[in-house]
Amino acid sequence: HYLRHRCWLNQPPLLDRVDDLPHVPIRLLHGSTDRICRPAGAIALHERLGGRASIQIIDAAGHDPTHPAMVDAMVRALDRYASSGEFVCAESDA
Repeated sequence: HYLRHRCWLNQPPLLDRVDDLPHVPIRLLHGSTDRICRPAGAIALHERLGGRASIQIIDAAGHDPTHPAMVDAMVRALDRYASSGEFVCAESDA
């Protein structure tokens, strides 16, 4: 899929398209040991989004969305959103 679409290399970088993202609650979850998409990329996106997003770096998780720590973070974030309509949780935000 990525190769068929030339890895989207002909598209502007995501950080240059942030303003086009819809204004909806955004929670970024990123593995601290992700070697495919480094945490610095998620941190840069979070900074570019300003106050529009919250971020949580998941300790010991890599690129695998089925890592137990990542699954736990996703479930907690979605449960929080379902109950309050918000993702922000001060104790885990970076």
